[in-house]
Amino acid sequence: MIKGPDSLFSGLKLTQPLMIALLVLCLPYFNDSLIVKGENSVRNNFQRILPTGEPLPGIIHKDGNIIEVVPVKYQRRYERWKAEYQSTGFGANQWQTYVEKTDFTLYITISQELEHSAKAGDYKWDDDGRLVSATITLGSKIDSGYPRCIDYPVTCSLAPINLPGGVKGEILAVAKMAHEFGHVNFTATQDASLFQLQNLLIPEYNRIFQLNGFNVDDSRLTGLVKLMKGTPLAISQEREYQAELNVIHFLQEKFSSKGEFGGMPHPIREAIDSYSQESFK
Repeated sequence: MIKGPDSLFSGLKLTQPLMIALLVLCLPYFNDSLIVKGENSVRNNFQRILPTGEPLPGIIHKDGNIIEVVPVKYQRRYERWKAEYQSTGFGANQWQTYVEKTDFTLYITISQELEHSAKAGDYKWDDDGRLVSATITLGSKIDSGYPRCIDYPVTCSLAPINLPGGVKGEILAVAKMAHEFGHVNFTATQDASLFQLQNLLIPEYNRIFQLNGFNVDDSRLTGLVKLMKGTPLAISQEREYQAELNVIHFLQEKFSSKGEFGGMPHPIREAIDSYSQESFK
């Protein structure tokens, strides 16, 4: 169950008008807190998660506490990506960790609408603030398309020219999958109330920021920054950078000197080194 408004804003000094506004914004979010079980419930859950008009996936596979819901036409490529991830000890161990998590359910699906992108979300917490459910949604074309380096400093280095022949698309797809696992890992370590509050207030910050002519000194924005404990940009980049750490672990093993490729391509090594330097600043 998602924490209610009282616990969500516990410890925050909010004026009555702001509290009322936040509660109004929260209503749809709090109503979306049901954790489902069983195949019929899983179908209902994914019907709610997937974009409007997207066909409900036909294949549901339960691997311990990982529930995979994949459209038939994407099943073969998904199995390739999954096998590639688990071809490393790191990927196999991480997968098995989620399989064996008795207090957590991870849903994985594929969406045609996302195309080259992927996302982690639909997070659920229990009354004690522990993350108990999340969904990873992979685009159907994540084996192509390269993200911006500002948010994905390592994944963006996986251009075709930097990868060995025959595995270019597979490694890129799995890196994006690893990135989303990284988001779930990181979210599980965060304060549930603050994380949900940030997700709630970031759109409002961005709305005001656009309306006021991009004035960061607007008192409404500085007030929101105090509540969120950071600007939307800083919050987003921290989450993305933490998720990239999971990509690094996968690539370091995939391109280890003792592996099938005999070492890591120089551009990828440079991207990882640059990430490490930024992390220690």
